[in-house]
Amino acid sequence: MKLGVVLLGLLWSTCSVAGGYYHPMIDTYDPDSGFYYRGVASQQSSGFISSTGDGSTENIYIYDPETGKGTYLFPEQDDVKIVTFAIETSVDDGTVQFRGAHGLPIRNNVNVPDRSVNSRMLVVLRNTETSSETFYFAEKDGTGLVKARTITADADWHVDVKNSVIRVIEQAGMKLSVESFEW
Repeated sequence: MKLGVVLLGLLWSTCSVAGGYYHPMIDTYDPDSGFYYRGVASQQSSGFISSTGDGSTENIYIYDPETGKGTYLFPEQDDVKIVTFAIETSVDDGTVQFRGAHGLPIRNNVNVPDRSVNSRMLVVLRNTETSSETFYFAEKDGTGLVKARTITADADWHVDVKNSVIRVIEQAGMKLSVESFEW
């Protein structure tokens, strides 16, 4: 009986992480500006038979400790969740360091020439109905929010750090198309 309870507990914890219940929390400071970033998760409520909200991050609250004020990055919206959040923090020995790099596919991050870090953050939202992903950029204080591009669910992408671009790769049959846009 005890073995069955232990096995059931292990199975439940494995399913909770692997089955989509794990959502990385945005909870970090930018070392240069001092801004504090906190993910705002959908509220989970549970009824007897059904539940609402999955705890996924839907917005980012940006707090400025110097002024004591904060702001939300996005207006309130439905059917989206944040799948990527990243800010560059430094260039150390030819490698760019990131904070909050949840879900960030990083490539070409070696022998990066000494440069200033990117002043903008990258945030990617996934539409929960279509699974399309939309790239947004904003200054680290949340101003200047720009919608850059939306890609389909079957497109692949990564950050080419050395060239400071986001590269989108799509395949149709045996043909690949590669498009890059600046971060």
